[in-house]
Amino acid sequence: MLSHDASCLFFFYRMAVYMETILDPPVKGAFWINACASFFGHSIPSVCMGWISDKYDRVTMMMIGAVGTGLVSPIMIWVISFSQTVPAFFAQFTIGVVSSLFAGPMPAWLGETFAPHVRLTAGSLGYNVAICISSGFSPLLATALVHRFGPVAPGAIYPFFAVLSFVGLFVAKRYTRDNGANGRSQEVGVNQALIDLIAKRNATTEAFKLYQSNFSRTDDKNHRV
Repeated sequence: MLSHDASCLFFFYRMAVYMETILDPPVKGAFWINACASFFGHSIPSVCMGWISDKYDRVTMMMIGAVGTGLVSPIMIWVISFSQTVPAFFAQFTIGVVSSLFAGPMPAWLGETFAPHVRLTAGSLGYNVAICISSGFSPLLATALVHRFGPVAPGAIYPFFAVLSFVGLFVAKRYTRDNGANGRSQEVGVNQALIDLIAKRNATTEAFKLYQSNFSRTDDKNHRV
């Protein structure tokens, strides 16, 4: 979550500001580069990655996304620093596609990781704390890095948060395994309980209908007599 939140807030929401005000010379069409790269490179691929994660292991995909974001993104920031429009678009597009490996499966992973009775509390607490830490401080860190080390330095934020995200996923996966079942098996258990409940309700309804039918027949016989 840390890797995704940091990349989304600074390197998508504020990338236009970075390309227009921090880089010298500024990148032409920074707003449209940011908007198009965010939509076509991150929003749409995130939906596709979420669908793919339904067929494969979500945690493995998110780990690959965290590692890929940490390795690829600093290079893409270096490309953007040349202030050329077309390379800047494809560089940000690449960041979006790689980070979508993490962002796409994340909502479903949050729901599957925690038991149903603590799912909303645990998921919202973990997600919002991660946002406060990574998204809240990444613009400040990026600005400080630019002033101290130059315009390429904010790319160092990616590996830092990627490592934290990878470690967090590893610990969460191990904790889930040690507790006997992953989120999918918990969800299957809940679904099976609902199916059993519905089956019992249907059986009760059918029994009541049969009772009503027998009662009506008995009542008709009494009236005929």
